[in-house]
Amino acid sequence: MRQLSMDDPADLLCAAYDTIPRTAFRASIEHWEGDPSLDAVSARVEAAALAGGNADAARLVATGDDAARYAVVRGLDRALTHVNPLTSGVPPPALAALALRHARDGRLDTGAAGGALLPRVASGGRRGQLAEDLAGALGAVVRVPPADWAACDHAVLPPWARLTRADREHGLRIAATPMIADPDELAWEVDVRRGLRFYRIGPADRPTTRRRVEQVVRVLDAARAAHQLPEAEKVAKADAHVVNDGDRDALRAWVVDRFAEYAGRSPNGPSIRH
Repeated sequence: MRQLSMDDPADLLCAAYDTIPRTAFRASIEHWEGDPSLDAVSARVEAAALAGGNADAARLVATGDDAARYAVVRGLDRALTHVNPLTSGVPPPALAALALRHARDGRLDTGAAGGALLPRVASGGRRGQLAEDLAGALGAVVRVPPADWAACDHAVLPPWARLTRADREHGLRIAATPMIADPDELAWEVDVRRGLRFYRIGPADRPTTRRRVEQVVRVLDAARAAHQLPEAEKVAKADAHVVNDGDRDALRAWVVDRFAEYAGRSPNGPSIRH
């Protein structure tokens, strides 16, 4: 496992989050949310993370009590709103590396804490109420436990498949395609628990169903390809055209610099290489 970076805001959030017991959270959340001193700590942690300084948060994670660690989690969560692609624009320079990491690896943290830290893409329906657990208290990110992360296969979606803030603001068209034509293509399971019947229904993995799914996917892929802009038009419309003709470190430095430039604080001036 990688070494946990106590200077990385995403890793710091994971470290603080993982040390707060569920029982302590549920017993204390009402008091924590109404404590002005903890509000001040969260505001200080948030501002420091946006400015690139996390020493105070690291100290609180290492030596603070559960209340202090919760304040750290809350402050870092608010700061990471700026790297959630669904709620932010150009991230501040101090968080540009995290935005790049998410674009490259599909995660905000380094993985050193186990599990993952991901941008939150859906919010719960209990707005205005106290969260029942620490996961529900996060607004910008989701902490995925190590066991859940290890139990899944992971893939980073290509850029065309990612929903951006602009996509959401312009509205989405959602289409449903029927895949099952006959009840015989379904598998029906009956489970009896405590005298009650529960039913589970799913595809029976019939060859007919597989052929239909493959055909529909081919049609959808063809439709998507037909509506993509030509490469030359994409380049003409882009603010910057990234050409990966160097090594990984050079590409990373160039992209981080572009993030900083668009935030108005480029360390190397306004020029853009194509």
